[in-house]
Amino acid sequence: MAYNLGEIQPGAYVIKATASAAITKGYFVVITPSGSTPAVALYTGAEPTGVIGVALDAAVKDDVIRVCIDGMVGVQCDATGVDAFDFVSSSATGTAEVADIDVDYVLGIALDAGAANGVALVKLNQITGVLSA
Repeated sequence: MAYNLGEIQPGAYVIKATASAAITKGYFVVITPSGSTPAVALYTGAEPTGVIGVALDAAVKDDVIRVCIDGMVGVQCDATGVDAFDFVSSSATGTAEVADIDVDYVLGIALDAGAANGVALVKLNQITGVLSA
């Protein structure tokens, strides 16, 4: 079944946050506290500084966007793609890649295959900031 970038499935948990820079729909983002409104930025795979989610909207700096932080969501794959049931992490550009469970932060599980530069349905982990190993 084909999924669209940022498409969520029933039961997904979505919040709103303010973009601290340009954001691409369907990419992994990190949400950090920033006064009364959380800030969201592209997630590059480094140690998380906040909650990880997937952008449901494209944005420029200071736009308010929706971010899925729990549930199943369509995520942009990197140039390699993912297979069904692969553990997924974020590339340096915020796209889904197959996780190296010895060193990556596992962000979820691919529920279907996503072709190179395609879209995969990913079940997000509820726990972030923890190495899987």
